[in-house]
Amino acid sequence: MGRGQPREVDDGNAALTNAVSKLNIEEENDDIPQELIDPCKVFVGHLRPMVCERTLHEALSHYVTVEKVIIIRDKFNRRSKGYGFVTVSKPEDVDKLLSLSHGDRYISGQEMVLGRARKQICLPGHHDYIRQPLPDRDFDLSLPDPNTPSIHVLVDDVLYKILEFLPMRDRVRSERVCRRWQMLVHGLFTKINRLEIDPKWLGINTPITRSIISKLLILSGPTLKDLKLLSVDHATRGSIMKIVGQLCPVLESLDVSMACGINFFSISYLTRNCRELKSFIAMNCPNFKEKALKHLLVSYPELERLHISGCFVTGRCFSQLPPTLKELNISYCTTIDQKSNGIGVLSHIGERCPHLETLEMEKCRVSKTVLEQIGTHCTNLSKLSLFIVEIEAIEALKTFKNLKDLTVDSVFLDLRVLINSLPDLQRLVVDSRLSTGVESDFSSLKELKSIKLCHIDMTTESVMTLAKCAKLAEVHLENCGDFPQEVLTEILKGCTGLKRIHCPNVNINLDFIETVNKIMEHRSGKLLIEVRTGYLTSKELLEAQYDNKKIEFDPIHSFQLLFDCDITDDDSLYSAGSLEDYWVNGYDGFDSDYSLREDFLYGDHLEFLRDPFLMYGFGYDSSEDSDFSI
Repeated sequence: MGRGQPREVDDGNAALTNAVSKLNIEEENDDIPQELIDPCKVFVGHLRPMVCERTLHEALSHYVTVEKVIIIRDKFNRRSKGYGFVTVSKPEDVDKLLSLSHGDRYISGQEMVLGRARKQICLPGHHDYIRQPLPDRDFDLSLPDPNTPSIHVLVDDVLYKILEFLPMRDRVRSERVCRRWQMLVHGLFTKINRLEIDPKWLGINTPITRSIISKLLILSGPTLKDLKLLSVDHATRGSIMKIVGQLCPVLESLDVSMACGINFFSISYLTRNCRELKSFIAMNCPNFKEKALKHLLVSYPELERLHISGCFVTGRCFSQLPPTLKELNISYCTTIDQKSNGIGVLSHIGERCPHLETLEMEKCRVSKTVLEQIGTHCTNLSKLSLFIVEIEAIEALKTFKNLKDLTVDSVFLDLRVLINSLPDLQRLVVDSRLSTGVESDFSSLKELKSIKLCHIDMTTESVMTLAKCAKLAEVHLENCGDFPQEVLTEILKGCTGLKRIHCPNVNINLDFIETVNKIMEHRSGKLLIEVRTGYLTSKELLEAQYDNKKIEFDPIHSFQLLFDCDITDDDSLYSAGSLEDYWVNGYDGFDSDYSLREDFLYGDHLEFLRDPFLMYGFGYDSSEDSDFSI
């Protein structure tokens, strides 16, 4: 350590930066309440990258007895972030270090910044965290001055109603108005039973950190029954289930779709404390596998809703599906094992779930035997989606007596058999690239309200039978052959409640527009028509005479190639790591000892919504996250 005079620096900006840093530390120390200061710890900042724990220990040992030194490092490249913490033996040693002269503060040719350290707070998600009641506040409830009318004259019930109409970001910000409004915001959170923690919902553009989740769940968790979590940051993903388990004891529904780290270990933390869970949704969670699913099913024998589509499960634990299950979604679980000791695992669905009402199995191959077993035992099933490979499997649909909503993806099927098997269908979606609908008659589907057919070679006569489905409200025909616009006219005449027509293979002209306008003159509601306008120019379409209050044309000029693209905002792209390593001011390295202020969790304002880039960080233990690596 160089305890002599500092070397001369030509650049005046460096000196100015150092002065500003020291001034900020001194001002910050003045703002720390005495009860939040760690009496035997010192914050050391403005360190060169080459300064290590040993160097800092040797330097400060000349003045006091140093017990522990920690340099905060980047969790990815292990480089020093330029600050750390020093633990000394007694409080008097802290004062000695803070009183060092400027010349004695130089280490490796650069003056370090010293300041008092705050006490470390155990956040939700730590092993030794114990939920504490919110501290009593000395709220200012004195009557307002009648000579100065303001919004504070309103009674609490009126203010509660006003806050309910505000967006959540503004609702939370209003906590900083005064003590009374803080009480109102806290009281409002304790009244809600459904919460969605999403960056869009909060009005921020970065993943959610542990401190944000802790703040919101500390306020609302005790009464929360429905929770949806989206886009948590890398440091939080390993402990998210632990946090939920510690703060939401009466939770009944949990949605952690598109989140990493949802595996056996995290599920065990959840099941340990949340005993009343009835609905679990973990769609597209890459770490949710068979072991986690088995533990979930064993822990919740009264589960009613399970959505695990897109997860890597084999289905071998389906023999433990709870009999109370009413809704099951295993779509796109292509890893489901069809053979387990010679028995199809999907057969357990029919055996174990007699009360099932919704079953979605898209991209999961279903045999005729399994389909018959499900249809025979699940008599309440009203919604079904499946992927059929065997041609004869379609005949098994006749065993479903109460089916109202059917989605079928198949290489080949006979549409006539399907229609005759389910005359009470209200919604039908079929995608079958090698199927034909020759002479199919839809007139027997008297209750049909919506139909979507894709890649089926339909005849004009078959499509015309849709005009006899009087309750039809939506028609979607894509790549189903070429048929004239008159077919759409006949369907519109027969279906008086039609609201939408989507037929990108049909070209229309001005005669069609005129005919549709006459039909809609005596009808209520609005009709959306999505067709091609190859026979019309843009000018002709704009100048066409029709009632735009009842008719809306959405011309289709181009097609998506090869497949239908469903472009969504995939928040899971960010769940494996934060976009900005320094999003929480860089204080998220390994063995971080720089702690949150207590008033951040329980205090007068939610600072992370005011300026998340000035938010204090928290400790991140790499060993805690070792079980949750991708």
